[in-house]
Amino acid sequence: MSLSRYASERAERATRYFAIALVAIIVFGVCWLGIRTFLMRTAASEISRNAQAQQAMLVQARSDLLRSESMRAPSEPLGMRAPGLFQRYLEERAAAQETRVSEFRVSPELLPYLSAFSGEMEQGSDWGQIGVSFGVQGRFEKVYETLRSLLDSPVPIELDSVELHSQPQGGVNAVVTLRVLSRQPGASS
Repeated sequence: MSLSRYASERAERATRYFAIALVAIIVFGVCWLGIRTFLMRTAASEISRNAQAQQAMLVQARSDLLRSESMRAPSEPLGMRAPGLFQRYLEERAAAQETRVSEFRVSPELLPYLSAFSGEMEQGSDWGQIGVSFGVQGRFEKVYETLRSLLDSPVPIELDSVELHSQPQGGVNAVVTLRVLSRQPGASS
């Protein structure tokens, strides 16, 4: 084997290795760019979905805020009369929706108001709370509308829990626990 042929074969082999390495680097680069582009598009899609969900929540929060600003607390202290007024309102709404109220129970005492949202009692507040629980029976859609109508209750309430149970004869029974809020007697307007 001559020296020039040996050098030529070696140069050819080096060129082949270089070409293979170059192709491998290009293939790796293209794969890496493809994967990175896919991951970026997936992340952008997720961010877009989250932004839409947060926008919907913001619209709902604004709607709730406007609704709460238009609500007025009763001008006169209701004390222990508040649950009776609430029960009358609930029974009217239930009758309008063709549902039935069952087991309306009221706590016997007016306790100082403690918000479920803050967890702290306001010092010097003239508001009290009275525990109430009841059931609403009927077709699901009608029970839902009855419970939804509680948003317009003339007596302020704070919901604690709602449990839905299916009935053997059809329909549902919603067991609701809430607190009726009332200004205590002797409070000023």
